[in-house]
Amino acid sequence: MIRIALICLAVTGCVMQSEVVTTKSDRENMGRIAVVSILEKNMQCNHQGYLEYDIRKAGDKNLKAIRNELFSQKLVDKLNGENYLAKAISDNNVTYTDRKVGASSWENIKINSNAIKDFDKIMIIDGKYNFLSSSRIGVSPGVLWSTATIYLYDIQSGKKIGYKTRTITNRSNSFSCLKNVIMPDTLISKEMEEAGSVVHNQVLEVIMGWRTSESFLGGPSSWDDPKSWKEDDY
Repeated sequence: MIRIALICLAVTGCVMQSEVVTTKSDRENMGRIAVVSILEKNMQCNHQGYLEYDIRKAGDKNLKAIRNELFSQKLVDKLNGENYLAKAISDNNVTYTDRKVGASSWENIKINSNAIKDFDKIMIIDGKYNFLSSSRIGVSPGVLWSTATIYLYDIQSGKKIGYKTRTITNRSNSFSCLKNVIMPDTLISKEMEEAGSVVHNQVLEVIMGWRTSESFLGGPSSWDDPKSWKEDDY
């Protein structure tokens, strides 16, 4: 039996559903897992000026530092570390009929069958980041949103057997939507990569039954320095 697991990373506003955790039987019959990230190349970026109504869209920022291969391999390492058999595949192998629907509907997903013929499941990371910068007195200079969603499907039946969405926000002084373009090896790019990795792992842990959503209430255990991180579950 061939099955498929999907991950969606998106900003707040993506379709939310109730949490579904994989069953013991599902976890015991995972087989080989293909992992792929198809993150969008841009980030939604807005700047809030001095006045309440002065909010400007700064335009999308280049995400050269956010590499699909990076996030794919991090989840491969996580799964293999838990004694599963996982391997990354190219992001050219997965597309959507409707980009807005994304991985929320099995019928909306198009997969290169040759790329997954040797796998039993496929894990997809999808979405984008949202950043708000501000020059208002008393307002945080910047806030980064990272939202991860995991969908787990049975490929033969199209049945959704796992689902979880989680959002992390971080205040940051390292970026402004008015003047900056995100480049590799800058502080904001490193913050985005770390945020993505943290929330991916946390969502994966819930979907796979390694921990519960309630265990996050005291803060992210896998985050060494929480700083101003906040978390929301849907």
